[in-house]
Amino acid sequence: MARKPHVLVIGAGLAGLSAALRLAETDNRVTLISKGIGGLPLSPGTLDVLGYIGKDPVAAPFAALEQLPDWHPYRRIGVESVARAVDWLVRRVPALYPEVTSVGQSQNSWLPTAVGAVRPSYIQPLTCRNAVLQDGMKLVVVGIAQFKDFPAALIADNLARSERVQVSARAIEISLDARGLADVKGTDYARALDSDLQLMKRFAQQINAAAQPGETVLVPAVVGLKPETFQNFAAQVNHPVAEVPTPPPCVAGRRLNDALVDLLTEARVDMRNNATVTGVTSADGVITAVTVARAGGSDSIKVDAVVDAAGGFASGNLTRDSYMALHEAIFELPLFTPPAAEKTGIHSIDTRQKTLVEQLLSSGIMVNEKMQALRPATEDSEFDALAFENLYVIGEALGGTNPASEISGEGLALGSMFKACEAINAGKGELK
Repeated sequence: MARKPHVLVIGAGLAGLSAALRLAETDNRVTLISKGIGGLPLSPGTLDVLGYIGKDPVAAPFAALEQLPDWHPYRRIGVESVARAVDWLVRRVPALYPEVTSVGQSQNSWLPTAVGAVRPSYIQPLTCRNAVLQDGMKLVVVGIAQFKDFPAALIADNLARSERVQVSARAIEISLDARGLADVKGTDYARALDSDLQLMKRFAQQINAAAQPGETVLVPAVVGLKPETFQNFAAQVNHPVAEVPTPPPCVAGRRLNDALVDLLTEARVDMRNNATVTGVTSADGVITAVTVARAGGSDSIKVDAVVDAAGGFASGNLTRDSYMALHEAIFELPLFTPPAAEKTGIHSIDTRQKTLVEQLLSSGIMVNEKMQALRPATEDSEFDALAFENLYVIGEALGGTNPASEISGEGLALGSMFKACEAINAGKGELK
């Protein structure tokens, strides 16, 4: 009987957690290490594929992938892999994304942000679906006096001024005491609403008393860490109701993080937090072991493959030093910087600065169609050689894209994860 391959996954964001789960499902032995909690609790919980190309909003994201330049990682991932990966995830967490159909065919919708701007979004969690904006909607934005991270008046004012959709919006403020605190955090409210039915009832009653006929109610994304809490709350509100993401950290992203961690626990994945890669052993272009520092010591982990999902500049995996040189922190991989696409500024210096920043944030690791990390074979060549035969890079570390400005983070994370896992599983027959 062939032994199970041992795959080390680095990083606990959406890319890392989903890669570990996918690999565990396909009969691999998986160890997941991370410095700390990944970026999902900072996210709004949506699954977005492509929101913008430059300044232009994208209506049909999957159709638009073919319009991207050749160096963009989506061109190597492919439309089919992105669609299959998104479909795979929503089927694993149906409580968060129920009744999602036609992945790869449906279009983006406009969704309110934490400050009342609107942005394109592909798949919304159940708690946000009634917040999908349509012309003619009447909105009431509910602020909570004790919750300072949700500026209801600003959100309502910006929504009413939006040039993307024509809606009317007003703001109200209610008092919702939780734990006797004057300044309550989002997770405090979420935990309280999970367990305190009377608190939920008071919340719904105050909304029902203030909302007017025909209005859709928008509340901060604090209605429970458990998916069923929002459904119980919505049943008590006499109007369509939806959550609006709060500034990070956001309960909506925390729900997805918790759901994936629960699935990894059930799959018996070895998860090690507060762990950092301090050394790599290789032979003949293949990584054979990775040294991982942890509290109290370090471990040498023998591996058959490594999935690098450690993130980009935001996580500190990619950096720029005082000499303006770019670095990758773990494997010392060379970084690819795409050609500059000129941005628009208020004058020539501003234009140049914006262009350089966008170029910097689009820098990252170049990969092939299997998501294997590449390097130049010589100083004068392109990225045409494998860095290591069994090193796969996924998620925000990929070069040629700026997921924050494109609104493409989840699609890139999931699509690159799917391609890397396929390549790892295809190589199982070569193990001894």
